[in-house]
Amino acid sequence: ATTHNNNIPHKLQKAASKKTKPKSSNIDNTMSLAYFNAQFLKVDVIVSILLLVYAFTKYMPDLQVILSFNHQTRTMIEFFNLLSIGFVERWFVLPLLHFFDEAVVLASKLRFRKKLPFEKINRDKDYHDASQKPWFHNKFAILWTLFVLVPLDTFFNQDLSSDADNETTIVLSLKVLVKQLFLGLIVIDLILGTAHLASHRGPLKKYLFKFHAHHHERHQNFPAVKYVGNPFDFEVFLTQVCFAFIPRILGFDVITGVILINLFSLQLLLEHTGYKIFHLAQHHEAHHRYGGVAFYHFPLVEMVLGKMPSFDQLQRLSSNGKKHV
Repeated sequence: ATTHNNNIPHKLQKAASKKTKPKSSNIDNTMSLAYFNAQFLKVDVIVSILLLVYAFTKYMPDLQVILSFNHQTRTMIEFFNLLSIGFVERWFVLPLLHFFDEAVVLASKLRFRKKLPFEKINRDKDYHDASQKPWFHNKFAILWTLFVLVPLDTFFNQDLSSDADNETTIVLSLKVLVKQLFLGLIVIDLILGTAHLASHRGPLKKYLFKFHAHHHERHQNFPAVKYVGNPFDFEVFLTQVCFAFIPRILGFDVITGVILINLFSLQLLLEHTGYKIFHLAQHHEAHHRYGGVAFYHFPLVEMVLGKMPSFDQLQRLSSNGKKHV
């Protein structure tokens, strides 16, 4: 009888554990769904999916534009685009974001935390520093354009989109443009994300992180943080290489190349806004907050080559806790 009585609590525990298993499974499913929503129900992800569906659906109408110009015009267009990006971003887009963050109530609802990071005097200094010398924004890419691409185009006729009669004819297809832009963004992400990862992990960290460390002095993002850093940061340096050469290496026409470079530059600014409605911003906020996750820009690339932030880490982005090192 004593043995039988001693087994009763054990049987009750087994019965209770059986009853709680479905609840545990439900919790796991709920958390998985919540994690999926946190990762993919974002404005930029939804827009990207819609554009890809349009590009690969043959039943939807395509839009085409035909442009013609002398092949030597390509280098001029690339040069002035690289030069203008700094002025447009630093003197127009950045002040608009600054005003929006500081003066518009809606901005506090878009951020991970209602209160802006750091003291206002420190934020204002970062914005002031970011607005200085916009002509140096893409200085290395401009130098390579002037001293590599110009001689190639002038003396060796290396414009990849040129015809034999020195006349460039571009047929811009919206569907082809979307496909090429996504290809270009992924290629750039593979290069820059891997450079970023090398600055944080592996044998090259001891050489590279000292150039990247200044950017990580800001553990929370606001738009001016994009411009806080060392120009010899490995990722920043390779960004300039990509801006100068990737459109030509991929065989893109000059218009597609210009759109690609502007889009990626805007993407870098977007990911530093700290707005939770964008996956880019959420991903990079997790990187600044925790350090050891989110090295790439695209979720699929991050899943294969990097480390995705956990659901717990994403939830804690809106908390006031200390960052995890």
